[in-house]
This record gives sequence, C-alpha cells and structure tokens, in this order.
Amino acid sequence: MLASLIAVFGTLAGSLGTIHLQQRAARRATRRHDLQTAGGQLLTALTAYRAAVYALWTTNTTNPDTNNPPTEQITTVRTARAALTAARDTLFLLTADATVRGAVHAALDATFALGDDQEQEQITTGRPAALDAHHTVLDALASAIETA
Repeated sequence: MLASLIAVFGTLAGSLGTIHLQQRAARRATRRHDLQTAGGQLLTALTAYRAAVYALWTTNTTNPDTNNPPTEQITTVRTARAALTAARDTLFLLTADATVRGAVHAALDATFALGDDQEQEQITTGRPAALDAHHTVLDALASAIETA
C-alpha cells in the first residue's frame, strides 16, 4: 500500500515538474518572439527614417532654388520619426537590458542627427555613424534574444 502511494505521488510530482518546465519554455519562446518582433520593427523604422531623410536631402540639393521642400516629404520624415519613436518604446517595454537600451539610444541619436542638419557634411559623415549604430543595435538584440 505504501509503495502504491509513493508511486502515485512520484508520478504526480513528475507531471507537475514537466508542466512547469513546459510553461517556462513557452514563456521564454514567447519572450524571444516578442523581442524579435519589436527589434525588427525598430530596425525597419531606423531604415525608413534614414531613407526619408536622404530623400528630403536629395530633393533639397537637386533643387537648391527651392527653400520649401515638398510637404509630403516633410510629412514622410515626421511620420517615420514617429514610427521610430513608437518602435523604441515598444522594445523598451519588453526589455530593460542596458546593452540593448544603450545601443538603441546611440542609434537614435546618430539617426536623428541626420535629419537635424541637412548639410552635405552631416549627411556624408553621419550616414556611416548611423549605419554602424544600426548594426550595433542588431548585434545587441541578437544577443538579448539568444539569452532571453
């Protein structure tokens, strides 16, 4: 009789342990997926903002007589900046990882600097810095996703 009770409790304990491990693995998988999705949205938004700024800069340099760039291009830059800020906020809600946050802040600083000054020198020197910062974010996100 005692052996039967021990066997039953052992089976129950094993089942509970398995359920706990499965739930933990599912939470980790969900967390990784959420980080990957938010990180992808941020990287896409960084790219879209840079593209909008370059398009505006190209318009301004190819039409130097025009002091007023097309309204739709300005709207595109502002919309891209808003999307970038929203993507950052979503990612920051998912992770407190200091490496990821630091890389994102640096990337946003470098990327937003492109739009702050439409001078040739800023675009020329700022572009590589923005791209390097983009890749640093990518590396930090990959590491955070791997360890999540």
